[in-house]
Amino acid sequence: MNYTLEEVKKSFNPSAGEVSVIYTWILRPFSFYITFLLLRLGFRKPNSITALGLLFGVTSGFFFVIEQKFFYMGVLFYVLFMFFDVIDGNMARITDSATYFGKFLDGVVDTFVDALLPLSIAVGFYLAGNDILFLFGGVIVTTALLFAAFVINRTSFFNRLLAMDAYERNMPFSKFKVSQDLNPLTSSRIPLKKIGNFLTDAKIVILIVAAITGMTKFFLLLFLLSIAIWALALIIVMIINAAEQLNVRRISKWDSRLKSE
Repeated sequence: MNYTLEEVKKSFNPSAGEVSVIYTWILRPFSFYITFLLLRLGFRKPNSITALGLLFGVTSGFFFVIEQKFFYMGVLFYVLFMFFDVIDGNMARITDSATYFGKFLDGVVDTFVDALLPLSIAVGFYLAGNDILFLFGGVIVTTALLFAAFVINRTSFFNRLLAMDAYERNMPFSKFKVSQDLNPLTSSRIPLKKIGNFLTDAKIVILIVAAITGMTKFFLLLFLLSIAIWALALIIVMIINAAEQLNVRRISKWDSRLKSE
């Protein structure tokens, strides 16, 4: 089946959610044209596009590490990764092949590349003869990102476990504080979506400026700080959510009290 550029554009719902300025005005519009070109070349599987994006992300990390004079190449491949991170969704929608596994795979790749980014840049900066403190900063920020992903997944897992327990024990679902929306970006306490969009734009701008002028201690500090703030905000919000949603009396299946219920 031949798809038109207009069909690719119409497959996207612009009201689905707020994204950063750079994604809205640059990455998303250009992604439609690249998606259309890939479709014309015979690409139809969104998971293959996700895998290609992973390749670009890993390649960017390689260039960040090997030599500072290739920093611009690292930024170029990271921008390609960001494009393909959007294109796989375009491909899934236009070909009507979206699956939960595809969403899972996309999230795994995003988390891996986003965690690799500060680490590879910090390693390359250190190998170029700079202070080891920047290397430690990269390790800490990467660890914080991975820990944030861990906390989000554990909160999601135990929320679903609560729902399963309620069903198995034939208890009113309202008795459990299970949130149907596990997305931390919907938090009413902290405007995570706005913070995330701002920090995403800031991160991209810092990388592009550093690609042109060269990565400096000041730019690297700003870059690591933008990611650290995002990771910390995610961790705080999800721990608060977990304290509310998971603070439910638990009885083990091996507990004799279960027989009396």
